[in-house]
Amino acid sequence: MPYPGVQREDGTNHGYRPTKGDSAAVKAIPEIRGWEDFESLLLAINHPAGPYESVGCESGCFPSDRGEAKVYVSTYIDIIRSENAANTPSAHLELAVEIERALRGNLEWWGFVEIGIERLKHLEGVEEPWGTWLRLGQYAPDEDLARQSWGYSAQLLEQMFYRVAGLTPE
Repeated sequence: MPYPGVQREDGTNHGYRPTKGDSAAVKAIPEIRGWEDFESLLLAINHPAGPYESVGCESGCFPSDRGEAKVYVSTYIDIIRSENAANTPSAHLELAVEIERALRGNLEWWGFVEIGIERLKHLEGVEEPWGTWLRLGQYAPDEDLARQSWGYSAQLLEQMFYRVAGLTPE
């Protein structure tokens, strides 16, 4: 799965960093600096005893023309099951259902979630690897309010990842 960082016209892709069970590696991800709730969510996904891990993420704040909502924050996370052979479409559909249940009713006010079940290019030892692409966003009048509302959704997902792993939130 490793891939190097790349400088692109629209910014830098810092590349893949192994984060499973490594809180220091999660905290060092450049894309989440200043996003405590994003860090906490990634720590839950990458918990050493949990079944999942992240293999890519991004975050940003963007202008919006949705009336009172002048900005929106948006993040994405690529998620796989840690046991490579378990990365089947049905396993990731089950994760999508859990994500929807965790966020049900929370995204009614300018929030959004997109979930994709995607075919991965490569995963060691797996002929047809699959993963989950999760995009979570929040519109608001300003960045602070957008991040605060986004953070509540992230906390719900953090709890869900601990719950599906049979763990107690840290």
